Amino acid sequence: MTLIQEASIASGIPLEQLEALLAIPYKEKSTLPRGITLATVGFAKDAIAEIRAELEPKLKQGRKDSQARVDNTFRLIMCNLVGCVFTREGLSLPGDNKAYNVGSYYHKFHLTRRAVKEVIGALEGKYIKRIKGNKYNKKVDNYQPTPELELKIVPLIYLICEEYKPLEPLVIFKQDKELQTIEPRYKHIKQRRSSSKVKVIQEIDWNALIELETTYATDQAALIRINDALKDASFALKGPVKRIYSHNDAMQGGRLYVRLQSLPDRRARIRINTLFNGKPIAEVDLSANHPRMLMALEGEQLPENFYDEIAEESGTSRDKVKFLVMKMVGASDRRISLVVKEDEVHWYKSTFKMTEAERKRIENAIKDKYPKLYTWFYRGRGVQMQALEGDILLEAMLSLLDQGILSLPMHDAIYVQQEFVAQAKVSLENAWMHALGVSFKPYTKIDMP
Repeated sequence: MTLIQEASIASGIPLEQLEALLAIPYKEKSTLPRGITLATVGFAKDAIAEIRAELEPKLKQGRKDSQARVDNTFRLIMCNLVGCVFTREGLSLPGDNKAYNVGSYYHKFHLTRRAVKEVIGALEGKYIKRIKGNKYNKKVDNYQPTPELELKIVPLIYLICEEYKPLEPLVIFKQDKELQTIEPRYKHIKQRRSSSKVKVIQEIDWNALIELETTYATDQAALIRINDALKDASFALKGPVKRIYSHNDAMQGGRLYVRLQSLPDRRARIRINTLFNGKPIAEVDLSANHPRMLMALEGEQLPENFYDEIAEESGTSRDKVKFLVMKMVGASDRRISLVVKEDEVHWYKSTFKMTEAERKRIENAIKDKYPKLYTWFYRGRGVQMQALEGDILLEAMLSLLDQGILSLPMHDAIYVQQEFVAQAKVSLENAWMHALGVSFKPYTKIDMP
């Protein structure tokens, strides 16, 4: 039996999908270290201890305090590298002493430049490779696992856990590249309900946070309840569920986030093949949700096969229609890129390039068939739609929790054990209708391995 077959069996990920994952190149983007711990399971300890024992001559320190720092640094880096394998991102570890000063991001994990240098020096070559940073572009060195290390740590996908502290802020305001805690209040987008729909009566302030029916306090309380329920659960790349707002990124406006979302699910079907408390999962997905919610704001239902219908009318593809519609919903004007970005590739089933001619055909098809929908485009509505999605998933997850059912958010979908698909579908539909103030249900899709 080969190492990759052993890794497939140990992780539960089908061999074909694991091979596809490991064939995906690492992104240019890298990730910061997280406060990740390793489960106190013999297998998990043994996997790390085996590499640690091999590197003992390089990691040996003369003083006890120095040895303790190196050992802690080794464990933290190794745990973070497990996530890197699955998200296909390198790990950012700067070589500048100032980056580890008291009060810095790295210092809060008790990392020192000396200990990091010792661990990196021991791992580099056989187990990690360095991608040199660029001071001009303010990029630090990042480190990617080698194929040999990948196969050794793939089985740890369920055995690493990002620390969750019940009193930590779970509602986050993301500004530029730094995460900052929001003040315990929201600026409001006012709304009123009429017989069947919600009318937004105040334009969005891009420097304000979006709040529809929830407040910081209710969001925080809801997320504490959800995360407390998940404390003893087992799932891939385990970490707390958070709600993240951003005023400068139309793709991040109040959705719920958990690191499991970052697993590939197109080019390699990893996420759908993971286990939740040791059991197979399903995802109940809101179909074409952003355009569907915009039409619901008009009190009208969008057909189930909207993307396919417009693809046929425009002579393009479903993926191209979906790509452009998402751009048009989020953009505040017509100046949009038609190039699929690196972090957007996994959203689509095919690789494609879009031309201006195709863009015009898709726009015209939507104008002709759904003029009310088109009037919402190029008005920066993406942040509002993501805020609505956050409200919908939060309500659905709480409804499931009332039934004793654990779930996880997947942007516009609910991730549950397969035996709870029916309950997840009903909870998601009810939450959607409540958030939009309509009596008709959304269309949903159920995805299983």
